[in-house]
Amino acid sequence: MSNLISPIKRVCEISIGAFALATLLAVLSACTPFSEAGANSTPTVIPTLSPLTTLAPLPPTAAPASATSSGACGAWAGANGSTGQPVADKYGAISNCELAGDSWVIATEGIRDQPGVIGVDTCHGVAACLNGQSDRSITAWTFYPGPNAGGIRILGVQSPGVLIIDDGGRQMDFTIATGTYH
Repeated sequence: MSNLISPIKRVCEISIGAFALATLLAVLSACTPFSEAGANSTPTVIPTLSPLTTLAPLPPTAAPASATSSGACGAWAGANGSTGQPVADKYGAISNCELAGDSWVIATEGIRDQPGVIGVDTCHGVAACLNGQSDRSITAWTFYPGPNAGGIRILGVQSPGVLIIDDGGRQMDFTIATGTYH
């Protein structure tokens, strides 16, 4: 009887080995992409990473277009500034303060259940206004409430006098000269 089991056992071992090899080849062929030229072309090798592989950091990406043309706002836009404090009290914290062309532009986070605003102070070419260091009294500003709930952030410049903004999570444009959102 043991003479009969040995050949059967050997046939089973060969069959299982052949089945395992066929399965492995099928899996490998499914995982190795070939070009559209067919099976005779050179396969594309997809590199894999071992768990110990360390990736180099990505190079920095280009910053988005800034609305600032000559630097940041002066101390007047700070939390205790002549413009910053009353703006924050009435419209929420200032998220951006930028010089865009001939105008200083402030965007706010909104306050309580009020939307953020964009405030505009046009300098009309006056150098003392444009330098950013002169006091920008709150009375010189015009404020435009955003159409959506939430804060406003200046993202960049669409064209001269037109800002790209985020208003409550929605990207839109703001035209400085007319105070319109679109």
